[in-house]
Amino acid sequence: MVVFCSVPVLVFAQDKGLSSQACYAAFSKYTPEKVIQMAEKVQDHVIKNGKKGFSDLNRPSPMVWPEVPLSPVVSVVNCGEMKLETFAIPEMYEAVTTKGFLRKFVDADGQPTFVKLCAKIRSENGRAWVMQNHYWAGCDGPLKMGVLLVKVPNSPYSVQVSLPSDKISLSLLNRALK
Repeated sequence: MVVFCSVPVLVFAQDKGLSSQACYAAFSKYTPEKVIQMAEKVQDHVIKNGKKGFSDLNRPSPMVWPEVPLSPVVSVVNCGEMKLETFAIPEMYEAVTTKGFLRKFVDADGQPTFVKLCAKIRSENGRAWVMQNHYWAGCDGPLKMGVLLVKVPNSPYSVQVSLPSDKISLSLLNRALK
């Protein structure tokens, strides 16, 4: 598998991947509640360790990417600088941690996912979901997914995790936050 970054769209390129339906089936064991728990676990890690704990989040691990490549990936976002602070794919780390990168990031439909998320998190008590269609490593086309952002209190950071599913809606995801 070859991984590359193409701004404005982040795309994973590989040999023919699994069908979208097979990818959705692989992700089906992850619920909105489980994804929220994943984000909260990383949020607690950042609260406890601060920026010095980021190195623990820059490689696949049970906390960050439990089942590579077909499980949600958790990363730390800095909305003020519009960049990721952590990312579990080393080949993409430099690009996604560049200041301003997230302003250029759009999903497969041209929607600015992180611009929307960062705006929503300021007005929704530090926790927000948006929907996107995005490419995923190992899958042959874009997947519908919810993207969660959870603010880390008293810091410039938030925790982001995506949940690919063809059975979710924004209202379902928002109910899980309650």
